[in-house]
Amino acid sequence: MSSDESQEFLERLQRHPELYERVKGLLAVVENADGAALTADEAAERVVQEMRQIGHEALQAWATHKHAQVAHHGATRLGLQRRGKKKLYWLTRVGRIEVCEQLFSRQHEPDTIRRLFASTARVKCRGSSLGLERVVVDAGGGLFVCTSGREGL
Repeated sequence: MSSDESQEFLERLQRHPELYERVKGLLAVVENADGAALTADEAAERVVQEMRQIGHEALQAWATHKHAQVAHHGATRLGLQRRGKKKLYWLTRVGRIEVCEQLFSRQHEPDTIRRLFASTARVKCRGSSLGLERVVVDAGGGLFVCTSGREGL
């Protein structure tokens, strides 16, 4: 990796302080900085915890950034009027992701609320991601096989 690439990566990472801290945490595990990971199993558990947290922080940052883009687009390019905000969250494999969604309406249809972020991101409040649904189905299928003793019943 060139020094220019390293510098660019560091600058991008510093624009996301929550991810910066998580990467530092992962490096601490790799380097066993606190000496807490005495066995391979302990190290593996700490790596998995850090990776889950990194995943959650990254997806939350994506949602926040995407919401800002969609809200700006709705107000400027589509000519929609802002009509308050509503909390929107959904469940993923890395945890609950939440944004305070900007609501919109057209000037001549003030009673028709448009939820641009939810529709463009294809999420539903209190819903779950496709990835989480797959994990749940896979886990449920495994439990079914284990408890019945026979596949396919």
